[in-house]
Amino acid sequence: MSIAFAIVISGVARYLVVERNSGLKHLQVISGMQLKAYWMGCFIFDFTKMNITIVTALILFIAFSLDMNAAMVPIVLLPFGVLPFTYFTTFVVNVESIASSLTMFLHIAILGIVAAVVFTFRIAIPDYMDTGDTLHEWLKLIPTYNIGAALYCDQSCQ
Repeated sequence: MSIAFAIVISGVARYLVVERNSGLKHLQVISGMQLKAYWMGCFIFDFTKMNITIVTALILFIAFSLDMNAAMVPIVLLPFGVLPFTYFTTFVVNVESIASSLTMFLHIAILGIVAAVVFTFRIAIPDYMDTGDTLHEWLKLIPTYNIGAALYCDQSCQ
């Protein structure tokens, strides 16, 4: 699931960097398009792409009888958090291949690895419980972390 979400998000990041470098938005604004309409159209298209992946994940959860009650809400709300997060983070890079790779690595690492490490700190290692709680609070700012935290909580929290 982390790879599927990361691939979709990296496609969004790649398009944003290509658009910024080629000046497509500027050309459309000169032609008379309003910025609100441009960004709303981009968001709706990206939202639709994300929802296809989300619906597939939810169908697989149901098909394999996985009890993922706590993870359902962060997964359904993912586009509302990850799309603005991605729009913001693409300003760091000006090369589309780097933006795509960096975004993919970031979300795979956070959803697949960082969430597991923080969960382990919070639950299993007494010396690092406070550190795990602090990391958990800060990492809530990254939308994909919330999915990983909810998935681990579904499996292990009482």
